[in-house]
Amino acid sequence: MNMVLILVISALCILLFTTILVYMSGESGIKSFGLYGWAGFIIAAVYFAKIGNIQYIQASFFSFIEEIALSMAALMALYSLYKFNNGIKEEETQSTDLAIIVVFVIIGFIGLFLAFNYDIFDLESAAVSVISAGVIYYSLSKSIIGKNVAGFISILMGIIYILFWLIQDFDQYSSLKYLMNSISFILIGLGMIIAYFEKSNKEFKEMENNYRVAMESSSDGIWEYNVLNQIVKLPKLALEIMGLNEERLYYKLKKIETYIHKDDIQKFKTSFEKNSLDKTKYYKEQFRIKIKDNEYKYFSLNGKIITNDSDKAMKIIGFVSDITEEKAKEEIIYNAAYIDKTTLLPNSNYIEQEILSENKENTDFSILYIKLLKFENKIQMNGSGSGEDLLNKVIENIKRYLSNKDILARVHEDSFICVLYTSEVSEVKNTADKISRSINNSKIISNYQCDLESVIGIDIFHNDGAEYMDVVKNANLAMEKSLEEKRDYTFYDNSIIEDMEKKNEMINLIQKGIDKQEFKVFYQLQKAGDGSRFIGGEALVRWNSPEKGMISPGQFIPIAEETGQIIDIGEIVLKEACYTGKSLSQSGYKKFYVSVNISAAQLRDENFYKTVKKILSKSDFQPEHLILEMSENIFNGSMKKEMKTLEVLRNMGVKIAVDDFGKGAVSFDYLLNSPIDILKIDKSFVFGMMGSPKKISMIESMISIGKKLGFTVVVQGIETEEQFAIIEKLNCDWMQGFLFSKPEQKIDGKLV
Repeated sequence: MNMVLILVISALCILLFTTILVYMSGESGIKSFGLYGWAGFIIAAVYFAKIGNIQYIQASFFSFIEEIALSMAALMALYSLYKFNNGIKEEETQSTDLAIIVVFVIIGFIGLFLAFNYDIFDLESAAVSVISAGVIYYSLSKSIIGKNVAGFISILMGIIYILFWLIQDFDQYSSLKYLMNSISFILIGLGMIIAYFEKSNKEFKEMENNYRVAMESSSDGIWEYNVLNQIVKLPKLALEIMGLNEERLYYKLKKIETYIHKDDIQKFKTSFEKNSLDKTKYYKEQFRIKIKDNEYKYFSLNGKIITNDSDKAMKIIGFVSDITEEKAKEEIIYNAAYIDKTTLLPNSNYIEQEILSENKENTDFSILYIKLLKFENKIQMNGSGSGEDLLNKVIENIKRYLSNKDILARVHEDSFICVLYTSEVSEVKNTADKISRSINNSKIISNYQCDLESVIGIDIFHNDGAEYMDVVKNANLAMEKSLEEKRDYTFYDNSIIEDMEKKNEMINLIQKGIDKQEFKVFYQLQKAGDGSRFIGGEALVRWNSPEKGMISPGQFIPIAEETGQIIDIGEIVLKEACYTGKSLSQSGYKKFYVSVNISAAQLRDENFYKTVKKILSKSDFQPEHLILEMSENIFNGSMKKEMKTLEVLRNMGVKIAVDDFGKGAVSFDYLLNSPIDILKIDKSFVFGMMGSPKKISMIESMISIGKKLGFTVVVQGIETEEQFAIIEKLNCDWMQGFLFSKPEQKIDGKLV
């Protein structure tokens, strides 16, 4: 093959491979990969041209092998560049790369072994070329550093070929080969280094531009603080928000301090004190900073503290972020968890988490547990819109006697907790007394009738090893004690626990008594106003406990009302009374009335009227002969739901009686608008009437007015003949008392 054909083939190869190279180079084109590509493909074209020369193959078979190896090295370098430029991950071709390098190294070392053993110089050169090609390709398949190493290895190979060309006496073909090899390897190496440098530099600029765009579009920016001269460098975004000169990036710390919210200033100053900075490696704080329109935004400052050789703080470098939106979201979540939405006061979670569990570990304090009595009833009486007004007035009254550091929290609909940061008993007592009087003396609030009452429980924490939440529990127990004993406030002591244990024992005994039917019904008979005959009987519950013996109703009924067990007990009494009434009716006492006491808890039970209806139906007792008695305070105007239940019962034919009338503050005017049939005058009037004409006149007036208003009037508590003689003349409808009948379980014989 003549030289003209070789040159034509070489030119065609150069044109073809250069076109492929430009396509693979992407945006970089010939600028990035041209030097490497031109050099690599020139040598590849020349090699392929030489490979096609049969004479050249015959002249030196081992040189032919060497040319193939070098051609493969050029092509593999191109393939590695193609992967790099097109973002093909190295791990995706890892097995292929490994196989290629293994094959190259094995072939190369076999060639070296044969060359050294048979002293064949061309074979030695070919083997070195094969190994070098493999190393270059393996380096190219690794990181940017590896790719640069491959470039330097290629340059080194070129230098080695130059040395061979200079010191050896070669024939024409070998001389041309070594010269071309040396030039090509050097150009290939330089091309690789330049190409990868430009590629890396381009990627770095793209990353830098992306970072700049991201910083400009985000709420973050870089800030610096020089500890020695107290100079702050702020990003343009922060300067723009604060309304400062954006061209001036550096400001004195004192200047920035003027933009800090007054509640954050002390924290701001402390955080930048040199002593504080010397003790930590990182800076992290949040502040409210004034913006242009005199409002405030939350900013977070995070940074790394740079120190000198003595570990003294010299500079802070970090990010400043606008976290106003995040803070707003946090506030919503915080308020939901720790703030009462009606009053905006802290709630029980706040007391537990923020005050007791975390912040006051070394501080003595006192807890006042305040409960408003019948608060829900007052709202019913005044309308649903009155609740917020009543609460706000109560809160205003309480806060009047608290210091700035004391805390008021709403823990239930009708309950508050005051945290007083004092353990002086006299101070606590004085505050509790003032709060109690301010609530109890509030008769009219925002045009609403509001004769509110309150009870307060108090416990004092002395940092003596007790648990914080135990203080709250103890104050709650003391409040319950105040409620039981009708006291304004009670200090917690160990006797309350003893009383609580007794109360729990009683609750368990009551439940046992209900389950084992230990409650029995006794009857106190009632006579006509002229004393001529018995016309009814009041059903009274009695309890003879196997464990405790006879237990007074005054002991177990208040507890049963509190726990709701009174509903079960009341049903037992009602059922027994109706069956007794039916039995007496069948015995000939057709107009015998049976009275049964019911409590507010029973009236609040949604199923109460259904229970009454069911018992009347099963016992076949006439509703007109059943009287349901309840205390006077139920008719104070605040229990509207209970009144509706009474109306339903009255429409069924059941008669409704007010027990102990005159003891409370219910007026005749209100009773006229209530579903009431019978007034039972409290026995206290009868007990005190002997020798008191005024008391007698009062009883006479109540009887007279009651009858004129259409009520049946009953006088209770008649125990002596003298009392009977006076009451008989006052013309009441019915009379009741020990003089006529003590409570007995069997009354058949008495009626004869």
